[in-house]
Amino acid sequence: MVYRKESVFGFFKGMSFPLASIAVYNSVVFGVFSNTQRFLSQLHSREPEASPPHTLSDLLLASMVAGVVSVGLGTPVDLIKIRLQMQTQAFRESKRPGRGLVSGHL
Repeated sequence: MVYRKESVFGFFKGMSFPLASIAVYNSVVFGVFSNTQRFLSQLHSREPEASPPHTLSDLLLASMVAGVVSVGLGTPVDLIKIRLQMQTQAFRESKRPGRGLVSGHL
């Protein structure tokens, strides 16, 4: 059904934006996690250069902070992906001038 209406491109509709943004998303989430871990280690240590081993509570807190950032970044990406996938018009029709992302919606 999808192939008849939209050809092979219909199977990949809505995937260009998530594929383009996944590298930025992962680097931000892992960066927040490691920087939170580093901050908590420096907070517990008396010496600025020494890094004590990470405690379970530090790992839990760093994971929670990274999770909040992950949800904040991932939700808009998923929303855009779903809206692109829900387009009902064919790919060729969407190339005509004057057409939006989703006809009548947004």
